Amino acid sequence: MAKVRKRSGKLQAFNKSKIIKACKKSGAGVKTAITVSEEVAKKIGKGTIRAERLSKLVIASLRKVNKRAAQSFVAYVKKKYSKR
Repeated sequence: MAKVRKRSGKLQAFNKSKIIKACKKSGAGVKTAITVSEEVAKKIGKGTIRAERLSKLVIASLRKVNKRAAQSFVAYVKKKYSKR
């Protein structure tokens, strides 16, 4: 099972449903969100990935199928982590 190194330094199990939820909040449809989460999961494999890298993979995958949702996702990530 893949792991995600959170920005806080904690390790967490990779969860495709979190990617699906974030993609949907960014304006992607359900099918698109599922496709993006599956593509990202394949790229990660069973290793460990930093949250920053995971965000970049989601953006790249989302940009291929829905540029507007990708832009919205970028804005969300910037806003969320600029508060810290």
